[in-house]
Amino acid sequence: QTAWVRIRSGREPARAAETYARIGSRPDEAMARLSAARAALDAGHRKEAEPELASALDGFHQMRAKRYIREAEALLAIHA
Repeated sequence: QTAWVRIRSGREPARAAETYARIGSRPDEAMARLSAARAALDAGHRKEAEPELASALDGFHQMRAKRYIREAEALLAIHA
């Protein structure tokens, strides 16, 4: 598989976020970071999730994506 296929598969969201950041795809980066945060929280790795979630929230705020801001904030509250 090519790197692009692996990234689009959703199995490596943190890696995908870095690739999206490099190519300037802010919406994809924010969504991938939210997925990475969710996966880390589900695995009990809050410290790993926090920077991903902060970056996702920053991206969502820049895009004024209220739905995703609420989703990210809810995820943080659930795992507080």
